[in-house]
Amino acid sequence: MITDAFSKEKYGVLNPDMCYAKSEESFQTMILTFSHPLIAKLLEEGAIEPSRAVIASIGGDAEIYRVSGHPGTAIVKIGMGAPHAVNMCEELAWITGAVNYIEIGSCGALDAALTAGKVIIPSKAWRDDGVSYHYAPAADWIEIVNSEMMAKLFQEWNVSFAREPVWTTDALYRETPEAVARHKAVGCVAVEMECSGIQAWADFRNLNYYPFFYSADALDESSWDSRILMSSGELDPACALFALAAQLASVLQKH
Repeated sequence: MITDAFSKEKYGVLNPDMCYAKSEESFQTMILTFSHPLIAKLLEEGAIEPSRAVIASIGGDAEIYRVSGHPGTAIVKIGMGAPHAVNMCEELAWITGAVNYIEIGSCGALDAALTAGKVIIPSKAWRDDGVSYHYAPAADWIEIVNSEMMAKLFQEWNVSFAREPVWTTDALYRETPEAVARHKAVGCVAVEMECSGIQAWADFRNLNYYPFFYSADALDESSWDSRILMSSGELDPACALFALAAQLASVLQKH
């Protein structure tokens, strides 16, 4: 059973150091995005620039970009879903030496009234993923360690936010009405696909994880509301979250 998968052993039979060399360029903080349009816009505006670090694989290279004006900070487009995202984080940690991981992205609202127009900071994540059970003992929830710290900063910065539980799922197309109702009933205000997995990985590797999202679509009505999901309307909130991530990276750089 997946609930029996956890082992305290730190190294597997296969590890990133067997597949990749250390990069010529190291970073302290890595911003994780899922948005190719965001990367393209930031490049066009000069907000980021190519670095000497890259994850090269048979599925295509993942370019790592320096964030202009923020020494020690980079951004990379990672794969969607906890298994893909966590595997890339393992590789990023080895290749670049980064210790801080700021995840920015979209999620589906389960409580549209509460989350509308707000940045969503997960307080804890329901572990409806598979990979987290390989990095942490079995449990329904995983606490998002740095959520309170982010909430205090956002309050200082006058950012409107909701700090609430979220539901992490591996199965995008199995968010059934019954599953939505069940996760709303335990307090989840949004659904996404990486949070519980990356937090479990970060805890296991003694690294730091800072996730926050905007709601792109909504699942709390009788039918799905696509809102701005997969449209040009996502670029503005994605850029706003990137600006917050860069600001947070500057705070982390001082510690």
